[in-house]
Amino acid sequence: MDIYNPNDLIEYFETNKKPGLGDFHRKLIPTKYHIIGVPSKIVHNLSRQIATECDIERFFVLDNKRYFELVMTKGLVVAVSKLPPLKKRELLKEFIQYIDNWAINDVVCSKINVKKDYEGYFDFFVNLLGGGAFSVRFGLCGFLEYLDDSHIDQVLKLAGDIKSQEYYVRMMQAWLISDAFIKQKEKTLKFLKNSPLDRFTHNKAIQKIRESLRVSLEDKEMLLTLKKSNI
Repeated sequence: MDIYNPNDLIEYFETNKKPGLGDFHRKLIPTKYHIIGVPSKIVHNLSRQIATECDIERFFVLDNKRYFELVMTKGLVVAVSKLPPLKKRELLKEFIQYIDNWAINDVVCSKINVKKDYEGYFDFFVNLLGGGAFSVRFGLCGFLEYLDDSHIDQVLKLAGDIKSQEYYVRMMQAWLISDAFIKQKEKTLKFLKNSPLDRFTHNKAIQKIRESLRVSLEDKEMLLTLKKSNI
């Protein structure tokens, strides 16, 4: 297989697709890209191989944006590569313009090793908050790695300052706040008591916290008193 030939990659994915998986994914993932239906393990393994053995920048510029699995591979190759952090962030910023769904966004973001340049990546995620819906979601997703004592105050403020009607932005805000509660309970509780979030996002965050097995029954009951009403 020629890694630099998108048609070879498509043929590889078609050969390795799982019957019925494409239809299943299409119900869960709204996207303009064609979903072939390849198990994630195969996509991840191929991405690691390309990132290790191939010219990443040459692969990145190929016309491989027609298929969901190809776009996912493009992003994962950059995310797991050993490129210098500055170059990796440059390619990730360009890649974000191709994201049109939560799956590619969250999977690619979760594979970035931010420890290679912890503060540099934090600034990168902050700067993404000024972009479109999936740029913002990518930034918020990145903050999941920054719920430590040094960053929690800034992360909560940044999450609260975002005013968006985009569903996938609001859901990531809620997810981030729910994770923050688990890792930084007291500060997140203070945030929720004076929450700047709109009613939908605020209540969705509380719902996600209450769904966690890592939250006590007592806290789950208490959180019900913090829900925002329709009034």
